[in-house]
Amino acid sequence: MMIRHIHYGLLLLLIGLIGASGFRALAEKEIPIVKQHQPYTTDSITDVEWSPDYKLIATSQLDGTVIIRDNLGNILKTLISDKQATYTISWSPNGNQLAAGGLEPNIKIWDVAEGKIIQAIPAFAEGVFGLAWQPAGNVLLGSGFDYFRAWDTSTWQPLTKALSVTLYDMAWSPDSAQFAFAASNVGTAIIQKSGSVKVFTYAPQDDWTAPAFSVSWNSTGIQLVSGGRDGTVRLWDAVSGKQIKLLLQAKPDEWIQGVSFDTVTDARVIAVSNKGQVYEIDLVTSQIQQTEYDISELLKVDWNPIDNTIALGGTSTEQTTSSASNLEPISKSGVFKIIQLDKKSN
Repeated sequence: MMIRHIHYGLLLLLIGLIGASGFRALAEKEIPIVKQHQPYTTDSITDVEWSPDYKLIATSQLDGTVIIRDNLGNILKTLISDKQATYTISWSPNGNQLAAGGLEPNIKIWDVAEGKIIQAIPAFAEGVFGLAWQPAGNVLLGSGFDYFRAWDTSTWQPLTKALSVTLYDMAWSPDSAQFAFAASNVGTAIIQKSGSVKVFTYAPQDDWTAPAFSVSWNSTGIQLVSGGRDGTVRLWDAVSGKQIKLLLQAKPDEWIQGVSFDTVTDARVIAVSNKGQVYEIDLVTSQIQQTEYDISELLKVDWNPIDNTIALGGTSTEQTTSSASNLEPISKSGVFKIIQLDKKSN
């Protein structure tokens, strides 16, 4: 949305901090915290996001392209502006526009039907690593190398100052009143009329210190789920800020890089890892179904509740990968999959 999305196993470069605002900093900065031995090549998939009506899926790549597909994965359109890497994308609530950010200092707003850039918004000198368009449509969140900012989408003027913090993921609540963030901690934040940001940090049940990489809300905005570097998936009470349950503890060297709630039943969570693992977690029975894609490092996941499918994006850990169909890896390193899930009821 994953703010839907600065996720980023791929882009986790620095942990920033806001002292007085409530964002908790790690004891020391780490650069980088992605697998050292795995090079990312230009066709690696850095973000995936379903359109608001779930009829289209957008993906971004390190070669700067943004690809629009139908709900079966067939390519409909390729948006190309330059050779600079694209890290993050976010749909407008009406599905007509798509925000994209990457190595450039600007956020680009695309008219999807026309395939043209209609707005370039000055953002962060080091690049734009995460974007999240408010469901109500009035606000666009952006996260950079070590800054965060919000913009008024009617004027594209900043609503907040550039705050010194790195947010790996941001996700708006369904009612657009607040957004959840994944950083050195997990929490929610409200943008106030004054332009200040009121932050609520959540309380885990253990001595958790590893950064969170991804967050996702349930349909009611009462709960959210997070995944992080320590290999955990955690369920949170969004009202009290308390951890409800530790849903998953992966292997010690496995990082959860993307999580997504099933917003139809609110009873399932999908998580993906840097080891190519896909975990389907049943919140009612606590059962976990695990599927391995052993040649993949998975960076992003997004759930389509209408078709009951998930879209996966990432990179292959092999130099070459055969392509049997458009639902298989689309190139020798970029990995994109759409997976049909079993139907579950409330």
